[in-house]
Amino acid sequence: MPIDYTHPEWETLFANYGLTAHAAQMVEKMLLLLLGCVHCRDKGEHVPGDLAAFLNQHKRMLVSQVIEALQKKLPMSPDLATELLQVFRQRNHVIHHFFLDRFDGQDWARPPAQMDQELKPIYLHLQRLQNSVEALLDQIHREVA
Repeated sequence: MPIDYTHPEWETLFANYGLTAHAAQMVEKMLLLLLGCVHCRDKGEHVPGDLAAFLNQHKRMLVSQVIEALQKKLPMSPDLATELLQVFRQRNHVIHHFFLDRFDGQDWARPPAQMDQELKPIYLHLQRLQNSVEALLDQIHREVA
């Protein structure tokens, strides 16, 4: 029997999968923005367009590279750096393997409600990290303001 992907449980799962992916992208972009702000702060002069140029030039950096660069330029707790790397390993798993690992070729190994529950802690973790990165951005803003 074919699966009805329009069933509310599937729709909820797909919506929460999208929210999790979006949250990961937001944290990823915020980390790059933070690195750009630190770069501009460290230059000591604020030329209009510097931040935009930095972001454009570095937009393809891997998250691990951004985190490593931030650790060198910004006081960041080792726990936060470890947590960031851990959550992005989870993000990579969600994006590249979440559905693949749960499909046996003919049917889904878990019901959609259970898969949805597996996503929630990752999403919530990303939201907490977003708050941590925002706090670091605020700190840099206060330093240059």
